[in-house]
Amino acid sequence: MRDAHRRTVRHRVVAAGVAVAVLGVGGTAFALRPDDARYRTTTVTTGDVEQHVALSATVASASSAQATFAADGTVASVAVRAGDRVEAGDVLATLDTDALDDAVDAAEETVASAQQTLADDLEAQAAGTSSTTAVTSVSGTGGVGASAAATGGVLLVVATGDGSRAVTVPAAASAGLTELEQAVVDARSALSAAQDDVRSAQDALLAAYDTVEDALAAGSTALDVSGTAVADATGTDGACAAFLAAGGTSDGTGSDGTASDGTGSDGTGSDAAGPTAADLAACVAAIVAAQDALVATDDAQTTTGAAQRALAGLVADLDDAVATLDARADALDAAAAALVAAGGSDAGGSGTGGSGAGSGTGGSGAGSGTGGSGTGSGTGGSGGAPAGSGSGGPSTSGGSSGTGGTAGATSPGGSLPSATGGTGASGSAGTGSGAAGLGGEGASSGTVTAERILADRAAVTVAEQQLAIARAAADAADLTAPIAGTVAEVGVSEGSSVSAGSTDTVVTVLGDGGYVLSTSLDLADVRAVAVGQAVTATVPSTGGEYTGTVSSIGVLDTSQTSTPAYAATIALDPTDDALPEGSSASATVAVAAVDGVLVVPTSAVATEASSRTVRVLDGSDVRTVEVTTGAVGPELTEVTDGLAAGDEVVLADLDQELVPDDEESAGLTGLGAGSDESRLPDGFPQGGFGPGGTGGGFGGPPGG
Repeated sequence: MRDAHRRTVRHRVVAAGVAVAVLGVGGTAFALRPDDARYRTTTVTTGDVEQHVALSATVASASSAQATFAADGTVASVAVRAGDRVEAGDVLATLDTDALDDAVDAAEETVASAQQTLADDLEAQAAGTSSTTAVTSVSGTGGVGASAAATGGVLLVVATGDGSRAVTVPAAASAGLTELEQAVVDARSALSAAQDDVRSAQDALLAAYDTVEDALAAGSTALDVSGTAVADATGTDGACAAFLAAGGTSDGTGSDGTASDGTGSDGTGSDAAGPTAADLAACVAAIVAAQDALVATDDAQTTTGAAQRALAGLVADLDDAVATLDARADALDAAAAALVAAGGSDAGGSGTGGSGAGSGTGGSGAGSGTGGSGTGSGTGGSGGAPAGSGSGGPSTSGGSSGTGGTAGATSPGGSLPSATGGTGASGSAGTGSGAAGLGGEGASSGTVTAERILADRAAVTVAEQQLAIARAAADAADLTAPIAGTVAEVGVSEGSSVSAGSTDTVVTVLGDGGYVLSTSLDLADVRAVAVGQAVTATVPSTGGEYTGTVSSIGVLDTSQTSTPAYAATIALDPTDDALPEGSSASATVAVAAVDGVLVVPTSAVATEASSRTVRVLDGSDVRTVEVTTGAVGPELTEVTDGLAAGDEVVLADLDQELVPDDEESAGLTGLGAGSDESRLPDGFPQGGFGPGGTGGGFGGPPGG
């Protein structure tokens, strides 16, 4: 009895389905076959199709900016609160400037110190290492040798094995000089020329250093430009990104060598179109620009290398010039020592008590020493004014004095007065052992190398850069609004410490550029959605409906799972509503709209892998036909290839039992999509009941 009842129910359902003479789908009438027919069919005809894609999205301001301090410090004041209106350049917050100003002062002192060190080393390097010191020019009678008295001369302090001796030589070559005097004069002239060569080499070295600095800066700029150009061409949003993502080649084939015919991955025409000719032109232009930038970078690096090699050569030149200077200093020392040993000029000769020569502050030498004592006592002559009475030098002891004459004290600077008076027997000049000479020819404490000069110059550069940073930090004490808009968040407070560039202490400003919706497209949707398509959206938090346009679609998979996803942005049309940042929204994209095209019910199209098929009734036979689809609506699907108007498409096989004839099922149980018992034969459209009737399962909408 129960089986009979179940069969009766099933037969009534089938009968009710086939009794319907006309089935309405989407406004298009489809004639059904007579009641005794096995198949329910519809005739392929023309109609209108609209295809939409529904998306979930998030609201964001079209323009926003985060302002953060460019310097470390303590916040002195905060001028805004969330919700305040600001204009670009308005002060949002300010740092305490005391510490910033102190940093500038310290940096300025460091620069001055570095510059002074460089200047001192340059002067010491040019002075050379001679132990023979030129004190001053002297003239007069009795106190100098006969030849020097006629032309004026230079008093040299000469280091000897038993102390220091003074000798006076002419300032320049002249007639009547002895051979030893001439040798000293020539040695001094050669030393002066070597000093000039060193100074010229120093100037060339420092100029080359500046050239290298400029080349390095230009190279760094070129590298930044080329990096940007390459990113513009091949980056995620670059002009060639679509080609790189598709794996296409310049000959129109895909990465697997197959023809790139612009169809979708499933071989149908419903996929999104590939890159256009305009896209290709933009890609080519971006590649050319990147290549030009890379060539410029290579040229800049070549220039830098040449400048560095030139600098290395000038280092060697300066070291050679210094070596020559040292050799000529040695030659002067030898010539002066020979003159002293021979008793030439006024060394141990005439003079009233001599003139003491000790350390001085003039010239490039820096040493200090105690004045030497006179070595002998002389008998004062008849004209005996006290001899060589220079102004007192520190910690010097005079020579022992003869009658009428005193040893001269050391002069710390300036010229020694002329020696006058009679002849002393054997009084020699009291001398100081200091290395620094008043005439600029004193010895340095050691040879200054070219590398040391470069290190000094580099220290100046570093100090100057630190000063620039300190000044920039002081100028950045005010945090200003980067754009006009509304303050959304204030992440700083008065008295708090901040670090330069920290993302934890920012002020966020939402701009006036409107709103956008951020969303994600799955693999099926990304083939249908395109930039420029119209969008309608609703935002539950405001209750309003808004319009917009798809403004961008990412080409790379952003999903963290095995299911692909592509980022997309929808630009909303201007609105007076204030949309909450981060609120949810629903969007519908109109991806296609066609009129008067060949259509079939969407439920009649079966999709398996990348193939779409329909079942066509040809006489008494049913054959499966592969079709190409266009726009896919909820009720109708456009067919662009595979069918012709008038073809009969099978909607259902009425002889196919929906429910197995067994004791465990009754009525319509098992028709749900989740039941294994409701499965129809492979290849037959799957799904529930179609519009307007029962019986026979309809397939779901094609995927994409």
